Amino acid sequence: RSSDLEQAIKSNGLRAAPKVVEPAHTAQVLGDSAVDFVVVATPTHAHEKIVRAALHAGKGVFCEKPIAKSIEAVAEIYDEAKRVGRPLFCAFQRRFDPDFRS
Repeated sequence: RSSDLEQAIKSNGLRAAPKVVEPAHTAQVLGDSAVDFVVVATPTHAHEKIVRAALHAGKGVFCEKPIAKSIEAVAEIYDEAKRVGRPLFCAFQRRFDPDFRS
């Protein structure tokens, strides 16, 4: 229900409801001042570009592991997050863990 969603937004300190968009709409999302934080849940090859763009746009980022293909690039991206003062969180989905396959 709409009222339940509105209450959840208010009680969690959000300004708007979370949205899911395709990577083709990344620029639109990153240009939206109402967006504070992005979740990067794309194929691995797209992570680095989107994470860098999000940080450059002043957004906080939650990204599925790996953030980038090389340890050097990962270090650069974390340094960039520090420079722009935005949080960068990397998570690990246990998709290859045998306990989660069944």
